[in-house]
Amino acid sequence: MTRATDYQRTYHRGSGYWRQRERLWARRGVIEEDGGPLRAIVYLSVLRFQRDRCALSGAKEHFVRFVADHDRKTGLFRGVLSQDVNHLAVGTFERRGRYRDDVVEDAIRNYLEWTPYQQWLDKTGGLRREAPC
Repeated sequence: MTRATDYQRTYHRGSGYWRQRERLWARRGVIEEDGGPLRAIVYLSVLRFQRDRCALSGAKEHFVRFVADHDRKTGLFRGVLSQDVNHLAVGTFERRGRYRDDVVEDAIRNYLEWTPYQQWLDKTGGLRREAPC
């Protein structure tokens, strides 16, 4: 499955949902490595690369809400996390520079050093952004 329509069928959502998500990501400044706004096809490709699970907790989508994790300073997309993990674990770590549990802190450090997005880019070469006509 490499086309956006295949992913839309997989996740049972129409193109209107993904256009809305792309607008939200653009408003929040979430960008891809090339500096362009995050696209749904890239988000879904990274989620598929993560085996449809949160990159840190391993939770499946049926049990949690997934969000696009990004670096607040640079805006660069890092991967797909569950909302709780993104807010409570990664957010706390970034604000304080540490986390109360050493095991979780090590997992966050490993995640931030080599993100799922970077791994996906290294493995697949990413997706080319189409030039405007």
